[in-house]
Amino acid sequence: MFKVMLVCKGSLHQGEIESGGSQCTCIALVFLTLNDIPKSVQEVDNILHKGTTTYQSLAHDDNVYFLITDFPDRVSIENEIFDLSARNPISGMVLQEIDHLDSLTLKLDSAVEQGFGIAPTCFLTTGNNPGYTIGIKNIDEHYYVMDSHSRDDKGLSSPLGKAVVLQFNSVEQLVKYIKDMCHSVSNTDMQYELTPIIIRKTSVMISSTGPQPSDNTNEINQNNPSPQCFEPMDTEHVANDNTLQDSDISVDGGRTDLNIQQNVDAIDVGNSDPLLLTDDQKHMLICNRMPESTFKFPSKLYKDSRCKSGSFKRSCCREWFTKFEFISYSKDKDGIYCLACKFFPDTSGRRPRKLVSEPYQNWKDAITDLKRHASSETHLNSIIRLSGFQETYMRPESRIDINTNARGDTLIAKNRQILKSLIKCLEFCGNYKELVKFRAEAGDSVLDDHLKQCAKNASYTSKTSQNELLACIKRFIQQTIVDEVKAQPLGPHFGYQCDEVSDASNWEQLGIVIRYLRDGSPVEKLLEFVQAEETTGSALCGLIVKALTDAGLDIQFCRAQTMDGAGNMSGKNLGCAAQFTRLSPRTVYHYCASHNLNLVLCKCCNVPEIQLMLDSLKQLG
Repeated sequence: MFKVMLVCKGSLHQGEIESGGSQCTCIALVFLTLNDIPKSVQEVDNILHKGTTTYQSLAHDDNVYFLITDFPDRVSIENEIFDLSARNPISGMVLQEIDHLDSLTLKLDSAVEQGFGIAPTCFLTTGNNPGYTIGIKNIDEHYYVMDSHSRDDKGLSSPLGKAVVLQFNSVEQLVKYIKDMCHSVSNTDMQYELTPIIIRKTSVMISSTGPQPSDNTNEINQNNPSPQCFEPMDTEHVANDNTLQDSDISVDGGRTDLNIQQNVDAIDVGNSDPLLLTDDQKHMLICNRMPESTFKFPSKLYKDSRCKSGSFKRSCCREWFTKFEFISYSKDKDGIYCLACKFFPDTSGRRPRKLVSEPYQNWKDAITDLKRHASSETHLNSIIRLSGFQETYMRPESRIDINTNARGDTLIAKNRQILKSLIKCLEFCGNYKELVKFRAEAGDSVLDDHLKQCAKNASYTSKTSQNELLACIKRFIQQTIVDEVKAQPLGPHFGYQCDEVSDASNWEQLGIVIRYLRDGSPVEKLLEFVQAEETTGSALCGLIVKALTDAGLDIQFCRAQTMDGAGNMSGKNLGCAAQFTRLSPRTVYHYCASHNLNLVLCKCCNVPEIQLMLDSLKQLG
């Protein structure tokens, strides 16, 4: 027996916040993005309020449970940008004792070990409609849980509880707590879903309004990129002029609202591979070319016999960043780079190493060398590319790839309309090609244009296309049925009915019907017809198990099976029902009542009068 370790708790829970109650997923995300574990009431309350604000900015409707799949790939939390990559969820029942690999459901401890093997941060959702989501993170083999619901000091459900942060030292302790917590919520077993998520905090900290050019933005002069209205500095000048404190000078003269300097420093221009940088990261480096105003540039000694000491000091000078709007300083390399040539190199000729792949550090000749570089042809070509990048970053709608994607989206929408018309014909059990022709002649302009203009190998009217479309319709119908089964409030329990019949070609077809509850009323839906090459009990049982598993149903949740009384179906040892019960012990076999009536009628037909009566009824029908 272990004791739950309470790290801290808040002064309230998520339901006590105004417009709160459905934001647990967003609160869990805020907790998972933190580097440190909250250790005070104020820190827990801050997470609750941050999560609520995030929920309000992302949710389309208030009081709607926010799903993990609703998160976009990039999320802003108080102007901090995070890239999210949620992996495939791992699911099962909380009290499940063995792994069911055939149905891809795992017991809880297996799921935890597998999930945290993928990512150090995970969401855990338990229950149905809508469920409870908490955040769990693994730090040095210790598991920390943030539960924003009403919980007591042990993390169990309590009407007078608060949001809590808990610590566990092993997988076993974490699993034991989750089971106890779920039991405190409901006495019945409930589903769980563990979703590993990889969270990457980007170095771009742009304000929520995005980069906005100022009214007095100065475009880069491509013909004369470096101002010529200054003289070379005196050799006795010790370059560390801190009087110029504008650290936000950008290439285009505008300013960008950045949040935290340390995040700007997370990417250094000297260590950056332009091929791996995102557009946001490039823009951030362009807009933050110079260190913060408190930074002191390192000095270098140069020999000079004209000085009394025989040498003089030189360092990078802030004044240069105003005069040459294309340079950026690297703290790691103590050198400057040309952003235009580094990020957008000219591939037509030979490129210089200094200022591009290597830092420039010759401070005594910097102005002369920078002037020479600014007038070079390769630099001017790179400046044109840089200017184009800045323009498309400010106005994404002008980008060629976005316009190309827009045209592609239009084509995709048109092709979907074509497929929709073809599927309508396929759903109608008639002559497929003749019905397609009929729809085109009846005014379906999209289909008519397609048939007239399409290539012969892209008409989608061949038998192969028909079969593929039918297979898609089948999967859609099956998935709808399975989703309804899994959405039952008392768990994804179901029963099945089956019978075999010969088709026109004398092949045995096994029909499988699923029975479950929807809104408290029993529902029966045909799941599939399976071709049976053998009709032994073992073969039929294998076909049923495969059909249920392929559709996404766990046979361990099957509670009833109904079939006729034939020996291959109801045999005590080798019958299909007996063999299925060995795989799913809770499945109860029921003999089909309709077959009783059929057997009685067959027996009664030995009486001539009854046989004549049944023949008369058949003729009247």
